[in-house]
Amino acid sequence: MMSDVIAQIARAAAELEAELRALLQLEQDAPPSLRDDLDVLPCLLVERFPQLCDERAELRGLLKIGRAASRSEHLSPAVAAAALAMVAEFRAIIARLSARPVVIGV
Repeated sequence: MMSDVIAQIARAAAELEAELRALLQLEQDAPPSLRDDLDVLPCLLVERFPQLCDERAELRGLLKIGRAASRSEHLSPAVAAAALAMVAEFRAIIARLSARPVVIGV
């Protein structure tokens, strides 16, 4: 049922946002401007990991879809399927980035 898929997207996108915040070491009690602005997380991610500059717009769109799903807005089946695939891709990227050591001052 489509409502189950929308709920799944909302959960997956919220988990992705939490993983991004952890990767970027953002506090849960960050100001609302950091929590609610769809541009902040992608920009901070690219600032920290410049090799991801091509994914900034894609991540912003995915976060927007996740927020729409959390409000139970209608999503087409194609958008829903793409969103779930994109969440999986970004979670894999985050896992790889989390596993590698961070070199400071180089």
